[in-house]
Amino acid sequence: MGDIKTTDRNPVLAAMELFWAEGAEVASYNDIVSATGLSRKALYQRWPDKDALIYETLQLYYGQLRKYALAPLSRGGYRGLVAFWDTFENAARRPAWRGCYLFRTASGPMRSRQFVGAMLERYADEFYADMAAQIAKGQADGEIAAAINPESAALLAFALAGMISVIGASAGYTDRVAVHFEAARASCGV
Repeated sequence: MGDIKTTDRNPVLAAMELFWAEGAEVASYNDIVSATGLSRKALYQRWPDKDALIYETLQLYYGQLRKYALAPLSRGGYRGLVAFWDTFENAARRPAWRGCYLFRTASGPMRSRQFVGAMLERYADEFYADMAAQIAKGQADGEIAAAINPESAALLAFALAGMISVIGASAGYTDRVAVHFEAARASCGV
């Protein structure tokens, strides 16, 4: 198969990649036209304003987070937690890693948009629940120390994941990012 042309690609995916790399707040309509291969008229017909497109890109990204980033937790307990942090850290080590698109968007000028905050809250709630459940399972299996509070550990893990993403978006995988991964693993008892 040959290379996929921009015009043949999913315009939401192309816009997401642009926003992720450049920041949704700084991407101009000319940038969006170039990235998606759509005309300005087609963009305005599908998304009456830039926020509508940003919302759709965040929806797409959120689905990918659930499908790929949190999927390793489904292995259950200690193994699931190790798989989650290994998957996350391996992604962060890639030279082109840009952090988490959701965290990046929520930590920049777009944070004032209600839909951005709502998406981050939704992700946080699911992350906490999944993480706490797997810590509790690891404790029940005798593989994670009983002294760890699963809910507190899940909150700390989310905060550290956010810091990893924000630092990684600007600096890549650094010693500081590595220390945050160590702390995140330790917070979960792995």
